[in-house]
Order: sequence, then C-alpha cells, then structure tokens
Amino acid sequence: MNFIRLFEKRYTFWGVEIGEDELLCSRVDTKNKEILEMIKIESGSNFSQFGIKIENLEKGFSQLKDRIKIDNSTRFNISLPSQFTVPKNLAIRDKTLIEQEILSQIPFPLESVYYDYVIIDKNQPIGIFLAVKREIADSISSVMNNLGLQPGILESEYFSSFNILKFCKPEIDSMVIILVFIHQTYTTFVISHLGVPVSYSDARVGFKNILEDVMFEVDLEWNLVQKWLLKEYDDIPHEANLRLTGGLQKLSEEICKNLNLLKHLPELKDGIDEILIFGNMAKNQEFIKLIQDRVGVDTKPFSPFEYLKSNQNNLSFINSLGAALRKFGDKYDQK
Repeated sequence: MNFIRLFEKRYTFWGVEIGEDELLCSRVDTKNKEILEMIKIESGSNFSQFGIKIENLEKGFSQLKDRIKIDNSTRFNISLPSQFTVPKNLAIRDKTLIEQEILSQIPFPLESVYYDYVIIDKNQPIGIFLAVKREIADSISSVMNNLGLQPGILESEYFSSFNILKFCKPEIDSMVIILVFIHQTYTTFVISHLGVPVSYSDARVGFKNILEDVMFEVDLEWNLVQKWLLKEYDDIPHEANLRLTGGLQKLSEEICKNLNLLKHLPELKDGIDEILIFGNMAKNQEFIKLIQDRVGVDTKPFSPFEYLKSNQNNLSFINSLGAALRKFGDKYDQK
C-alpha cells in the first residue's frame, strides 16, 4: 500500500443500485463483515432502453435523502444497469496506446464516454476497463448534486455482483464460476476465472417478462405471482400452478441457451466449477435444479447473508452491497 494513502480522508460509503423500479441502498462495515443498513426506495421505473428517467430518479434520491443521515463525508457509490456500461478485458501492449485499445472495444466515439481501467496482471499485462456514456453519468451526477448528495464511485452492476461474491468467498481465486443475476426483465452473466472477471454479457429475459403473460391468463396479481416464484406463497389454483410452472421452465430454457453459448469461451475450456444464481431467483430451488439438469454443471444459490451479519435477508440487495464495498483508490494496488 502507498504510505500516503494512510492519510486519505475517511468517507462513509453507501452502495446504491439503480434498479428497474426501485433504488436499493446499503451500507457495510467491511472490518466486522456486517451489513449496517439496507433501504429500499420504490421510485417507479428508473430507466428504459433509451436512457435514465430523470423524474423518477430525482424522486428516489430525494426519498433516500430524507431517510438517512448525511454529512460532508457521505458518498454514494452507484451500481449502474448493465445496458449502460461497457466492461471489457483487453491486452495492454503499450500504455501510451490505451485510448486506441479502448476505442477498438466500444461502439461509439471515445469523447462520448467516461472510462477507467485497472491492470490486473502485471506480467501479461491484462487490464479491465469500463466505459459509461457521458450523458448517463452526467444525468445521475446532476440529479444527485441538485439534492446535495455527493457521488462516490460509479461502476457497472457486473462488477458489483463480482465484488460481493469475492468479498464473501475469497476461495473463488482458485475456481471457475459463472455468476447469473436474474432481474425482472433482463439477466446478467459474469464469468470469474481464478478470481478475475473475464467475460460480461446480458440477455433481455427475466422472471417478470416471462411470467407476465401467464399472470394475466390465470388472473393473478403480480405480487402473488412473485411470492409464488420466491416460494413464499403456494395457495393458488392447481391450473394456475401448472401454468406458472410452465413459465418457470421456459425461463430456465432461455437462461440455459445463454449459458450453453458461454461454455464455448476459451476461459471455460477446462470446465466450470459452479454456476451461482444471484438475486431473488436464488430462493427457488426448483428453478436452480432445472438449470443444473439442463446445463450439467453444479448450480447453487448465492446469498451474502450466509457470510455477513445482518437482520435482513433480501437477496435483491446484492448489487447495492457490492457497490457499498468500494472505496476511493481501492484498485490502485493492482496497477
């Protein structure tokens, strides 16, 4: 560690995931491995394929400001939806050419993005970079600054998922794992190869957009369908149960299509130790077994609450917890 960093200002970091229709906010005591606070703000739809929905984001952050104690040391680390970020691994042949390397990996002009990178292998050297469109980052920063909230670190949800996994399970440094986070309308996939994230992708399929049609057909409210899905409610008609089970099987088929494509990546040529299911779908053992049977790889739920002290166990908070672990300069030692 650089000696000068011993004198860096100490901040209180909150992790905030910008979810599909909520802000999920967490604070973690990393020394004692304890979750201090978890707050859910129902903001309404926060984003679409076209960008951030400013009005709802303002409402969400305003409610957050009213619910927590904020001072000059408070910073908010933001976990961004995957669709707004471009994380890539690249071989850095010449550091003076880093911009050209990044430009070759992104589908838009370099001046239209903010980017950062960290070297993860000094011998190769191999780096990971993250690009975020300026209009997205500037919109979020403007909303927060107008409310007197100070942004901290901005990262992709891909990295937030990986952060919390590595913090809880350092043994992943000797494993090959696929992280699968199933949201309402999309799913993210991260491949961790011997403790390093090496591949990131998403699919436009989630538990809500698969089951929504069934919900209307069997005349059930979404809150009951979601409780059924998370094994919190089973008092529904037999026919409705059959239809929902069919929807669950369809979801597993769609997820497995993507997993089977990933199995052909070079990093997985020697096999996969585990597939880990993130988010609320980790509560559904029937679904997890469907994935395991279809792909033929040991598939397990991941819960940070098995490793961290907490009086809550809401698995939708995983990415906000991952973002809360970040601190200014925490990647410097890898460069």
